[in-house]
Amino acid sequence: MNGVAERMNRTLTEKARALLIDSQLPKELWGEALRYAIYVTDRSPTASLNVTPFEMWAGRRPNVSNFRIFGSSYAHILQKLRMKLDPRGVKLKMVGYAPGHTDYGMLRKGGYA
Repeated sequence: MNGVAERMNRTLTEKARALLIDSQLPKELWGEALRYAIYVTDRSPTASLNVTPFEMWAGRRPNVSNFRIFGSSYAHILQKLRMKLDPRGVKLKMVGYAPGHTDYGMLRKGGYA
């Protein structure tokens, strides 16, 4: 009955599937991949609106300076937590954005960081 909504659901599911395959993350993180797909889609321009959906909703342009590649990122290790020759960062997997914040959800082997 509602073809536009059904098509958007299919598009978001396909984006989430592609994100999981490309990042080589387990299927259990499908929710984070879907949330990331929605986050990016809401901040991407559309032909029907000539602006982003976020801009129509919030009345201002979205800040896209915090965009990162899904599934790859580094986290800085504070100086007080490392020795002189220790690495300054640790490789993590970025699995999405925290709702209402500019923070990222990070995944380390064994769980969230």
